[in-house]
Amino acid sequence: MKYFIQKIMAGLVLSSLLMYGCKKVAADEERLLNMPSLVTTTANLYGIAPAVGNADYYHYDYKREFVTGDTMELAGNLFPASVTITIGDVPAVIAVVKRCDISARPDLPKVPGDFIKFVITPEMGLGENKAVVISANGQSMLAPSIKILKVATASAQTDTTLRVDSLTAFDIPGLGRFDYPFLTSGGVGRNGMLCYSNKKGIYVLKPGAADPVQIISNGTIYGDPDDQFRFNTIRASAMSWDERYVYLCGEVTDNGPNNPDVGNVPGARAYGVTRLYKYDLSTNQLILMNRSYFGGLGYNGTRNWTYALPPGLTPTGSLAQANIVVSNIRPAADGTLYLDNTHMFTASESTIIVSVLDNNGMVHTLFSNDPRMPAKYTAGIESIFFNPVTQVGIAGYYNVPSNKTKGVAYYDFKGEEPLATYPNDIELITLRLFDTSSVTGLGTGLKPEIFNEDFYGHLFSYNHVMLSTGDWIKVGGRVNLNAVNLEKKTSYLYAGLEINGNSVDDITKDKLQSHTTGSARYVDFKGVSVLGTDEKNNIYLIRQPDPFLGKVPGNICRLYKLHKP
Repeated sequence: MKYFIQKIMAGLVLSSLLMYGCKKVAADEERLLNMPSLVTTTANLYGIAPAVGNADYYHYDYKREFVTGDTMELAGNLFPASVTITIGDVPAVIAVVKRCDISARPDLPKVPGDFIKFVITPEMGLGENKAVVISANGQSMLAPSIKILKVATASAQTDTTLRVDSLTAFDIPGLGRFDYPFLTSGGVGRNGMLCYSNKKGIYVLKPGAADPVQIISNGTIYGDPDDQFRFNTIRASAMSWDERYVYLCGEVTDNGPNNPDVGNVPGARAYGVTRLYKYDLSTNQLILMNRSYFGGLGYNGTRNWTYALPPGLTPTGSLAQANIVVSNIRPAADGTLYLDNTHMFTASESTIIVSVLDNNGMVHTLFSNDPRMPAKYTAGIESIFFNPVTQVGIAGYYNVPSNKTKGVAYYDFKGEEPLATYPNDIELITLRLFDTSSVTGLGTGLKPEIFNEDFYGHLFSYNHVMLSTGDWIKVGGRVNLNAVNLEKKTSYLYAGLEINGNSVDDITKDKLQSHTTGSARYVDFKGVSVLGTDEKNNIYLIRQPDPFLGKVPGNICRLYKLHKP
């Protein structure tokens, strides 16, 4: 055993190359001989062809970052006959086992060892610091933790076949320049069915239809004699991914209880009431999900005053009991709802958190930027978005005193943990260029450019959509649409012309890029916002009317679809 230890120390540099599972190493040589050990940096492996090729030796590296489907490799004294390997408490299925010789460098002695390969699976979980446990001969060791991502590599190149088609254009009778915007909330289902809301109510546009259909009208009385209500304001609306429901929340006037102190306590006033519904598109029925209170300012005839909410209201718990004043609804493909929820501490002091409504009808807090509201993660609602299918997206840190982001997280919303974090406001991103044309591109001899991704400026200045490929598309402030892949730290032009770069001018370098429909290369995307994406990664865009122009011909709301032909 002394010879074995001496060879390891000489050949593998024990202090940096091997990590032993026991914290207390016994002097007993037999016990040391039967302990699993692992190379946790780099080494040269001999005699494993054809497991990894036909070279004389294989340069091994203990990797710390994987995408589901990747192969993980381990080298060391691993006892293949009895070894079990678990990652995130899930056993690995070993695919390759080879006996080999291990050496730190070709000029150093070799030590007999084992080489093992297995596949990283989704069941092992996503995120940072996934535990790797190796057990053999009745003893276990904890290897360096790894990071597992499930986001596919971005396509990282402009698709020049993309098109923009007009879906519908509409005016809203009775709405004027002071009722802007004409579209205040909405969403997209898996096949491209849309919903949106404004001061008039909620509308649905089915794929292929020329005109939207109004399903909810503000001011109309709904319900039955025992439970009548009318919507005063629609606070949020969204399409379920399966396109069965439209989720909506509105401030209502109803005949339900709204303050037990009214009539009993001097000066008591009724609370405001919100209702969260799902509208069944197959039956045209409204299904009540939640009724909640909100406070505010009142007036007693001589001065303004505030009134507090009933004690014991909480934004968590069962859906029937939780007080959730919803201002945004983000559905996921699995039916989970992510809700921007205003929680009131007093009648004049509140904060907005992100609550999760799961499929069991329970509500918990996922994101909060207020230390008084415990949450899984500190993030501001303004910088949260994800793809409905992968449920991977962005969660931005938010610091209230400085009013500034403190980095962002590439976040697994389903697993409720960060996959990667970016602690700085500025991140260096490599911009890939492909168009060699002197007319529409930047000429020959292209090379990647490095630019600063300003998280603070971009997260709060743009609309965003996350595709299932992992591409983060920034929409709104520029002539072009750019795609960023944070996991790869790369960017490329998603739609538009490279020659126009990040132009924000009304007159671009290439006057050809001035259209609203047709080839996406020649569409000016400045001023559009995003409604959502479908299962094919088509992007649905909104162009609002100009409030300063008022009621003039053509100044109407328009919806578009950016897609492959």
